[in-house]
Amino acid sequence: MIKNIVIRRAVILFGLVVLACLLLFWPLFRFRFARLPSVRFGHTLMNSEIYLCKRLREGKTFPLPIRWDFIFLMDDFVPNVALATIVKRYLPVYPSSLIYPIWVWVHRLHLMSMQIPEIDRMMTDSQNFLGNTRPQLQLSDYETGLAQEELASIGLKSQQPWVCLFSRSSQFLLNGIPDLYEDSARGDVLRNSDPRILFETTKELVRLGYMVIFMGKSSGHNYELFKNVFKRSVLIREDLDISDLADLYLGSACEFFISSPSGAENPADVLGRRPILNFDVITIANQAIYLPTKLSIFKLQFSLKLGRYLRLEEMKRIGSHCFTHSNEFAHAGIELVSNTASDILNLTHEFLYLRDHGWDHTVLPNNGKLNLELNKVIGLDVPRGYPPARRDRILRYAEGFLEKHYDILF
Repeated sequence: MIKNIVIRRAVILFGLVVLACLLLFWPLFRFRFARLPSVRFGHTLMNSEIYLCKRLREGKTFPLPIRWDFIFLMDDFVPNVALATIVKRYLPVYPSSLIYPIWVWVHRLHLMSMQIPEIDRMMTDSQNFLGNTRPQLQLSDYETGLAQEELASIGLKSQQPWVCLFSRSSQFLLNGIPDLYEDSARGDVLRNSDPRILFETTKELVRLGYMVIFMGKSSGHNYELFKNVFKRSVLIREDLDISDLADLYLGSACEFFISSPSGAENPADVLGRRPILNFDVITIANQAIYLPTKLSIFKLQFSLKLGRYLRLEEMKRIGSHCFTHSNEFAHAGIELVSNTASDILNLTHEFLYLRDHGWDHTVLPNNGKLNLELNKVIGLDVPRGYPPARRDRILRYAEGFLEKHYDILF
């Protein structure tokens, strides 16, 4: 009898312990987790913004109640502290080092899926969010005032128009995250570019009265040529002793941003909805229009086996229009040919023309037919109601660039 009482009490005690554990850990099973790869500056900005825009369109308010939404895990290393501060205003963000091990453990027990939010699917519909929604991630009026005062102290006045330029280098990975350098630098080396190809564009921008600012905290590039020729008309971010907040403001308040695809340009479209001009794009099929004011040109693909440039239909057949890393191109025997200084200058001229005359492609001599042809060849559906700037999943590149290389590509 005593034995039965002991067993009964033990069972009750065990049940209470299990119930307490369930009450304690049950929220963990309800939460959905998403990793914000804050090591990658652009991903943190773009992923957060598109998610917030999507929720806004669904009628949600911010900050979101934690119990009904995702828990966002941010890497321990954040290249821009001001960015982390802004994101945490709107999203429940925690260090990944605290929660991620628990997440993995629960997943291994098959108690919860490691499903991350549908950020990738949101990205494919990004035009519906960025193009038709005001910025969600924003600097406060107080932060904007601080940034303006700081930049005024180095001679940049708020009423003075400036253009941001960026030439990517894998060197930035050595700044705080050297462990990633060996793995990432090899894969991303094709995204790097030499700032000297921006010389003619810089010359034209200075002639037009813009201050030119080369962004990047630690690119390792040599800008002596620009300093000697353009003097005070050019500022080099690496040489400026400014805060992360001022760095964000520079990108978000520029007239437009010219960059190789890197993420450094994302403060322009995310925080300020500013135009972006991308050169040296390597993943042709990924340049869907985020904003109506985005314009790009891409690297040509040279086949070592055929001894000539690949046409778009050939790229699609072997899949190279979707390649993202250098080992993929190397395995397929493809060399990428970077855009020239004249390509980037022409891209800038076409952008300025569209900006001044309207972004409807019908203002161009060929009425945007080359972009329509490119979309048909690569395989994306081209919906009715051209121009494609108002539709999603439509690729758009500079018409002048496509016309120049028509015989190669088509």
